[in-house]
Amino acid sequence: HDWSFENSSPTAKWSYTVSGAEYGSTSQQADRNKSFKWSTLTTNFGGREIVTDNFIAGLVSNSSHTASVEWLSSSLAFAEVGMRIIIEWYDSSDVLISKGTGTEFSLAAQNLWETVSSTFTSPSGTRKAKFRIQAKNAGSSTVVYFDAAGFWAGDWDSTPPAAISDLTALSS
Repeated sequence: HDWSFENSSPTAKWSYTVSGAEYGSTSQQADRNKSFKWSTLTTNFGGREIVTDNFIAGLVSNSSHTASVEWLSSSLAFAEVGMRIIIEWYDSSDVLISKGTGTEFSLAAQNLWETVSSTFTSPSGTRKAKFRIQAKNAGSSTVVYFDAAGFWAGDWDSTPPAAISDLTALSS
């Protein structure tokens, strides 16, 4: 996946609402050199969406997963912008099982990258997922950017375990 929106549109790993979109924008970036930009939003979530083309594979049922993304608005009306993360859960045959919708987020400041995350539990039968972002505004025209999306298992540990030094078994 192109989690930081670095690749150009023909090689992008995301599908998105094209109206007002700029994939690989260099105007603002939180991670590396580019981000995803919408120069206009609608007043409902269905009007502006971006979703991974490829499946996030290797998932299991009933496990915790966290999805995150960094976002900002360069518009004076930044407080009118809302966004949410949706995870689509699929079985091993690519059949949609269900969708999980995270909290609706708003921005606290103009031109400041904010990291948001939602935690989801995969339903029974899950083997794959897709990551979806939706954005809207309450009225005024606003510009919004997304960057550094991420998805990981809730019980994932970035610190490897220490070396085993004692192989004796405990006896009771």
